[in-house]
Amino acid sequence: YVRTYPYNTLASDVIGFTVSGNVGSNGIEASYNSILNGTDGREYGYLSEDSSYEKTVKEAQNGDTVVSTIDLQVQSVVEKYITQFNEENRSGTTLGSKNTAVMVMNPQNGEILAEASYPNYDLNNPRDLTKLHTEEELAALSDEEKVKELNSLWNNFCISSGYEPGSTFKPFTISEGLDLGVLNGDESYVCNGVLHVGDHDIHCSNRDGHGTQSLKVALENSCNVALMQIGSAIGKEQFVRYQQLFGFGQSTGIDLPGEAGTIMHNPKNMGEVELATVSFGQSFQITPIQLATTVSAIINGGNRITPHFGISVESADGT
Repeated sequence: YVRTYPYNTLASDVIGFTVSGNVGSNGIEASYNSILNGTDGREYGYLSEDSSYEKTVKEAQNGDTVVSTIDLQVQSVVEKYITQFNEENRSGTTLGSKNTAVMVMNPQNGEILAEASYPNYDLNNPRDLTKLHTEEELAALSDEEKVKELNSLWNNFCISSGYEPGSTFKPFTISEGLDLGVLNGDESYVCNGVLHVGDHDIHCSNRDGHGTQSLKVALENSCNVALMQIGSAIGKEQFVRYQQLFGFGQSTGIDLPGEAGTIMHNPKNMGEVELATVSFGQSFQITPIQLATTVSAIINGGNRITPHFGISVESADGT
């Protein structure tokens, strides 16, 4: 009647928990609620004309088991180092970072072996905020503030939050150029640390500049100047078209609730500055799960995959 979680905080983002009535809230618990929950048994009866009690029993039906893709060892290692980083960089009750998130995915089939963000929470006591606040701070919070804090704690950053992908987007810009024939792989670029675009000076990650570099080295150096030149050569119409071809701006179809949308540029409102910043992963927002899924297509030969946590369902008799 009550779900328990033997690993407490482990994979809390992925698993989720149940609320009153054993209804799944967040994670696998919510997505597979109808499979996990069985049917309650009932016993009822009535008195016949001769006052004898006629009893009817309907046996309970067990729910099924969902087997997930999560690898216990990989998940444990990920959470260990996420926690370690935040504890080492913590200042009083201020966490080491606003969000720390990690995903480990098999690019061939979309199975997610580990997924975690920080802070996590105890699935057996999901409303416990003592990790984040002292007793005095908790006492001072209103009910509305506590609900807001809990929703933030339960939010799965990898699935439900958008962010600027930054330099992790650069392989997509280069692959677009190669596919279009704008690049052939033999190009070289000169980086002096800044590129003047429109009315703006847009800096490279290395403000002293990378000097002359090949296309391959420009990617290795994560050179903004080279990427802006490539983006300009591709042009905004093709750039936006390829973002759509890669699947940016679309749902991945992951089997967890709450997948966030994305914030992308419309080519009609996209100037040369926006094209320059988009080429190295800024001024638009995607989700970590979108990034991991789309990077997988580059790794596996161009196949779009559906990321997922569930791989099988087993009935009580082992079927």
